[in-house]
Amino acid sequence: MDRVLEQIKDKFENATKIALFTHVNCDCDGIGSMLGLYSYLTENWKDVDMFVDSEIPDRFKFLKNIEKINIKENQIKDKFLKEENVIENTVDFGNYDLLISLDTSTLDRLGKFSLPFKQHNNTINIDHHKSNSQYAVLDYVVEYSSNGEVLYEILKELGAKISETTATCIFSAISSDTNRFSNSNITSKTHMFASELINLGADHNLINVCLFKNKTKQQLNLISFMAKNLKFYKGVSYFFMRLKDIKKLDVKSSDVSTFMYIIGNVSDSKITLTIKERGDNLYRIGFRSIDNYDVNKVASMFGGGGHLNASGCEIKGNFRKEFKKVLQECVREIVSKDMSLKKE
Repeated sequence: MDRVLEQIKDKFENATKIALFTHVNCDCDGIGSMLGLYSYLTENWKDVDMFVDSEIPDRFKFLKNIEKINIKENQIKDKFLKEENVIENTVDFGNYDLLISLDTSTLDRLGKFSLPFKQHNNTINIDHHKSNSQYAVLDYVVEYSSNGEVLYEILKELGAKISETTATCIFSAISSDTNRFSNSNITSKTHMFASELINLGADHNLINVCLFKNKTKQQLNLISFMAKNLKFYKGVSYFFMRLKDIKKLDVKSSDVSTFMYIIGNVSDSKITLTIKERGDNLYRIGFRSIDNYDVNKVASMFGGGGHLNASGCEIKGNFRKEFKKVLQECVREIVSKDMSLKKE
C-alpha cells in the first residue's frame, strides 16, 4: 500500500471525532464525496460532522444524510449568534481529532472554515485538482476527472466495506463532475470505478433523474434566457448573469453553472465562460474548454485554478476592465493552439 494511504488508514482508525469539509459554491462532486465519506466513517462507529460555507442546491437533496450538513451550526438557538455565524464559525474545531477537506484545491476555498482548518494539527486534504496547493498536514491529490474517483480509490485500497449509501454518494460525485461521463478527461478507470459502484448498489437511475432530468419551469426559463444572451468572441462563448436576473427568474446561482454545459456546446466554441455576479464589484468566472485548450493556465493568472478543461476564478473591481483581461487571455490561449486564428 502507498505510504500516504497507510497514513490515511492510520488517521481514520485512530480518530474518534472527525469533521468533514468541502468548498464554497459547492457542487455535487464535493457534496457527494463528503456524504460518501460520512457514510463510511459513521458506519464504522466514528462521530462525524460535516461543514460547508455555502448554500446547498436543492437537486442534491436526494442524497442520504444531506440534512446533517452544518447541523452543528444549525443547532444554535441564539439569534445574534446565528447572524454572526453568517461570516464566522461558532464551532470549536479543537474538539475534533481529525479534519478532512474534500474536492478543495486551496485553503481559502473552505471559506469561513479556512482558519480553523489551517490551525488544526491533524488534517487531510483529498482532492483531484491540478492546481491543489497542498495545504494540509497530509495531502492526497490525484488528477482524476472527479474527486469521487479519488475517494473511491482510497476506500478500495483500504479494503473498506462500501455500503449502498456510500456507493450512491460517490457515484453521484463522479457522474456530476464528468457531466455524465462526457468530459474529455475521463479514463477507462472512471468507467471501471462507476461499474464497480453500481455493483456495490449505487442507485444510478435515481442519480440520473435527480441530477440531470428533473427541471422546474423556472430552470427551463433560465436555459432559454442563457441561450438568448450567450455571446461569442474569437472562439470564446460567454454568458454573464446578474444578481437581479437570478432574482427575476426565481432560480439559484448554482443553476447557472449546472446548465451552462447545455448552451455552451457550440461547434465553434473552444472555451466557454460563465460569469456570475456575486456582490459589489465581485464576479465568479467558471471556465470550460475542449481538447487541449488550457483554462487552468488562464484561471491561474487571476488567482484561480482547477483542471486543463475546467477551472474557475474570481475577479474584483470594474467588470468591463477586468473581464476584458480574462477574455484576452482566453483568446491568447486559443491562438497559441490554433494556427488558423493567427491569420485573423
